[in-house]
Amino acid sequence: PASVETTPMTTIKYPIAFPHGVADANAEAGFVARRAGGISAIDLEHGKLLWTTAESAQPLLVLDERLLAYRRLASNRLEVVAAAKAGGGALVRVCEPVQFPDWVNLDPPDSSEFSLTPAAEGRFLFLAWDAHGRYRGGAAPSRQVLQQAKKDAAGTVRIDLDTGKAAWLPPRAAPPAPSAAPAASPSLTPTDGSGPQYRIGAAIYALVQETPDESPRRSILKKWEAASGKLVWELVLDEWRPSRAPPRRL
Repeated sequence: PASVETTPMTTIKYPIAFPHGVADANAEAGFVARRAGGISAIDLEHGKLLWTTAESAQPLLVLDERLLAYRRLASNRLEVVAAAKAGGGALVRVCEPVQFPDWVNLDPPDSSEFSLTPAAEGRFLFLAWDAHGRYRGGAAPSRQVLQQAKKDAAGTVRIDLDTGKAAWLPPRAAPPAPSAAPAASPSLTPTDGSGPQYRIGAAIYALVQETPDESPRRSILKKWEAASGKLVWELVLDEWRPSRAPPRRL
């Protein structure tokens, strides 16, 4: 993308954090990245599955009636896609591909190696990115090798959602960081081995990874009342059998 100058921004919209995804501003729907790779849309009032995408993608944020997400085209290349909230989960490309430096690895998302922080203002989507590269060899490296392998970079890409054009922003032109979401109080939520808990309005959501002694294993999305800790509903999102290592030869 070409470098451009920016104009002052007014109202900025940030993602509403949700287990493995994002929710809409009205807490009507949540969008979860599934273990198998697709995105599932969930009716947050009733805990019902609305639709699931046929393609792998990572949710970014909900803007008006669209879910914005990105899918990886290569280890260092992505494109932003969109799905209608009330649609059937079909993903439509909304921007030209964005390519990062050759050493950047987009997988896994939101890891210590690569992260994206999205924000939107008007017709523009901003992706603030942060990438780190480290030595990945087998043998213990020398200090010189470690220094040579160390790479760090960050920046912001601005995407025009009307034209699909992507442009690198000049330094310090990224939107301000979003305010922290209200935390889920441990005293009000069950402790059943669930993952990180997200409070949205009067409810708390978490994705529970069940690991029973016997297969299959399940990934379950749960909703609790924030005030009482009462379970409202639960929805099985994924079910799988753990891979077994082949037996050792004697």
